[in-house]
Amino acid sequence: MPFVYLDVAGIGTIGFGHVVKPGERFPQPFLPEEASILLKKDVAVAERALNRFVRVPLKQHQADPTISLIFN
Repeated sequence: MPFVYLDVAGIGTIGFGHVVKPGERFPQPFLPEEASILLKKDVAVAERALNRFVRVPLKQHQADPTISLIFN
C-alpha cells in the first residue's frame, strides 16, 4: 500500500504490513522498492525472534510459515 492506512485492528500500516511506529515518517506515495526494503528489514526481525526463541531445528518449510506468523 503506497499510503499509511489503518489495518483491521486500527493500527497505522504501510507497504507490505509494516506497523508504523511513533516518529516514523514515510514519503507519500511509498514506492514499491521502498516497501520491499522495509519488508526485508521486518522479516529479518522476525527471523531473529525465531532463532532466539525456537530451540529445536526447523526445516525450511517449517521456518517460513513460522516467520510469517511472527511477522503478522
